[in-house]
Amino acid sequence: MWWGKDWISVIEKKAQYTSMEPPSGKDPNLVIYPDLVNPAWQECIQAAEAAYWSEGTDPTAGADHYFDKSLDDNPPSWATALIHTCDVDALRFYRTP
Repeated sequence: MWWGKDWISVIEKKAQYTSMEPPSGKDPNLVIYPDLVNPAWQECIQAAEAAYWSEGTDPTAGADHYFDKSLDDNPPSWATALIHTCDVDALRFYRTP
């Protein structure tokens, strides 16, 4: 099953998120984080916790997919069937119709 049974199995699913894969030379953040004393890391943790607990607003308008165009500017094939909701820096967000 691609989506997993719970949020941990979704996040840890192989190839689901580049940030959960071993450093491959593609994403420089993979060798930087987690840096527990870095304010940016703390901000990421706070944002993840807020999203998990459904607090605050959703800046992605309900996105359930994304890709990082700084790694590859060409949208993946799955993106053509989805609705583009927004861009946040290099991240392009999509939602299932």
